[in-house]
This record gives sequence, C-alpha cells and structure tokens, in this order.
Amino acid sequence: MALPIVKEVSAWLQVKQAAVYGWVAEGMMPALKIQRLRCFQREKIESWLDGCQIEPPNPSRPVRRLRSIAQPFHTPAPGRA
Repeated sequence: MALPIVKEVSAWLQVKQAAVYGWVAEGMMPALKIQRLRCFQREKIESWLDGCQIEPPNPSRPVRRLRSIAQPFHTPAPGRA
C-alpha cells in the first residue's frame, strides 16, 4: 500500500499544496516524515477530516469586509503630505 504524498493529498482535498504543508507544520494535520518526504495515512486523514467542523455563520456577528486593492490603506489629511 503506497502512502499518498502532499501533491496527492492536496488534489484529494482540493486545496493548494502550501495549505497542506502549513497544516502539517502547525501540527494540525497528521503526517509522516520519511527522510525529506511528507507522507500520509489515508485513514488518519479521513478521521482528521471527520474531526474538522465548519462553524455556521453567526448572524449577530458583523461580517468583516476586506479592503479593495485599489483603496489606499491610509489617506493623508488635506494639507499634509
């Protein structure tokens, strides 16, 4: 039985490889390190996924909106540079 690597797990979960590396580095996702290669046991990933919960949106909490790239972060006061 071959162990899936980061590329295969990221394709399976439909996320970027960087996300998988980040989760592993933070200790959030179970992984094996075989020399320099990160490998995964499918059963452990499936149980990890079962434990992940997505919280439903809270209607009493306002939605934080991100600034547009075109909108400047700081607008100087008139007459000041």
